Amino acid sequence: MSGAAGAGSELLVRGAELVVTMDDRRRVLDGADVLVRDGRIAAVGRVPGPRAAALARRGGTVLDATGAVVLPGSCRATCTCARRSGAGWPTTWSS
Repeated sequence: MSGAAGAGSELLVRGAELVVTMDDRRRVLDGADVLVRDGRIAAVGRVPGPRAAALARRGGTVLDATGAVVLPGSCRATCTCARRSGAGWPTTWSS
C-alpha cells in the first residue's frame, strides 16, 4: 500500500458516524475511529483526544471522518456502491 497508510506510517480515521467492521461479528460502531499502521488496520474503537494529538505530533495523519460511514477492510466499496446505485461516479479507478 502506498500513500498516507504506507510502510512506517500511521493514519487515524477519527470520529466516523458509523464504522462497519469486517470482523466475525460484523459489528457496526457509532462514533468510532480506525487506526491504520504500516498499511494495515491496527485498531477499531475510540481513541482519546490526547492520543490522537500525540499521533499527529509523531508525524501521523489524522483524518476527520465526521458524518462519514467507514468500511475498514472493504476495498473498492465505493466502486461497487456507485455501480449498484447508478450514481454518476466513475466505475473504473486508476491507481
